[in-house]
Amino acid sequence: MPRHALAAALLLAATATATATVALAYHSYTALFDSSRSVTVSGTVQKLDYGNPHIEFDLVTANPARTWRIDLRPRPAQALALGLTEETLRAGTRLTVTGWPARDGTHTLAGQTVVLNGRTIDTS
Repeated sequence: MPRHALAAALLLAATATATATVALAYHSYTALFDSSRSVTVSGTVQKLDYGNPHIEFDLVTANPARTWRIDLRPRPAQALALGLTEETLRAGTRLTVTGWPARDGTHTLAGQTVVLNGRTIDTS
């Protein structure tokens, strides 16, 4: 096999492997979160990261006092259609999130529903 053909084949194999690895990592919600359990927390949004690939924010709860990291699956464009905007999720907003807890025991949830101003929004 000519040298340039071998190089092209190796590059193609490396690209395919990298793409498959990224796809598996991105779609591994069930590896990171326990979908057999559900946790509901209510609190105040403290810090919002509104961007791709997911919207994330810190939710501070009072009882018990702790900070939960909430990961919402919808991309920002989808979230906008659901009414979850940077304005509605700004710091100081009170809301309730029900979701799957992190398998590693950290206070992290994959949000499945958000209750905002009395309205339940399915974010799964």
